[in-house]
Amino acid sequence: MYTVRSEYDLGQRLGIILASLRRLQGLTQKELAAKAGVTQAEISLIEKGGRLRLRTLQKVSRALGRSLGETITYAEGFRDIPAVLGATRDFVARVSARLDAEKRKGTSKGHRKPRLTAVAGS
Repeated sequence: MYTVRSEYDLGQRLGIILASLRRLQGLTQKELAAKAGVTQAEISLIEKGGRLRLRTLQKVSRALGRSLGETITYAEGFRDIPAVLGATRDFVARVSARLDAEKRKGTSKGHRKPRLTAVAGS
């Protein structure tokens, strides 16, 4: 779980963004480190929002298919982290509850739900 020190902490926003990009590409920290030519400890430090070198950040950004400028520009616009994370948690909880409800009913994607029809005399 991410703890946000300040909505203006660029290093922390960069860490969240780079960790998300890494996960979207299915890479572990170790794999990304090897691809970027840095250590796994540096990747971990970046993802935690710790102090980092611009050269290291540039290597990691490039390894994820982004320029350093693109990464920083995106991070600068990513200000309300608590709201984004809260909305994401709410969405996941709603989807999970819906899937659980469908599972209990015995319906799943690809199956038609039974139609409700009026019965004579009711």
